Amino acid sequence: MSSTAAPAAPADGDLLHHLASQNRRLLVAAWAVGGAGLIITAAVAGVPGPGWVWRTVSGLAALATLVVYFGAVHLLWRVRRPAALAPVTLPQGFAAFTSPVVYARGTLALAGAGFALGGGQPLTASALVVLAALLIHHPPRLLVTPGGVSVRGLRTRTVPWARLTGVQVRPRGGVAELSLWTEPATGPSGVLRVTLAKFDVDREFLVRLLQHYRAVPEDRTAIGAPAELARRRAAVPPPSDELDEDLDDLLDGQP
Repeated sequence: MSSTAAPAAPADGDLLHHLASQNRRLLVAAWAVGGAGLIITAAVAGVPGPGWVWRTVSGLAALATLVVYFGAVHLLWRVRRPAALAPVTLPQGFAAFTSPVVYARGTLALAGAGFALGGGQPLTASALVVLAALLIHHPPRLLVTPGGVSVRGLRTRTVPWARLTGVQVRPRGGVAELSLWTEPATGPSGVLRVTLAKFDVDREFLVRLLQHYRAVPEDRTAIGAPAELARRRAAVPPPSDELDEDLDDLLDGQP
């Protein structure tokens, strides 16, 4: 049965505010650290002298940029893997927050641009700056909408609720992976796999959220409303020893 409407608790609003602020700080840090890396690697690579020596030093400086960014992440990333998503309006839905790992790729691309610029390759440097902008401002996206689940990578793939037959999270190559099992109108069943390292979201909450909307169609129309997100967060039980076995089945079991 569909749950009744209830206003979002202040704690939920505060959490979303902190998560949004944290996401902006991580994004700004990616540009700040990556920009500094671009300048330093370009300057080092352009120093007169044996080319291979300064190119090696410049390459090490680019890698050091990545280390510095993860140091910044350690200081800025306070709310980790939260049981929450961001309500969005275009399109209406709940979106997973971006993982710092994605922004780190943009930082490395900026440092690589400096390496190319210092080596006398301005076109390559420009291409890497554009790549960094795409990685930072157009990251992978996991969106839950009234119509289904949408995943944006190199291309956008959408699984309508009517075709979703199972949800699970299990390790694959040492990385947590979300599997969305689908049943097309014709042909064999398929599966859409999503690497969760790209997203800053609690895997238990995500699985329970998707399982709920798969089982309760009448609640899907409320997807995107902060009050609905608060209800779904409140429905996630606190961790306890009694829940361990059920949670293992939910996360790792076959649909």
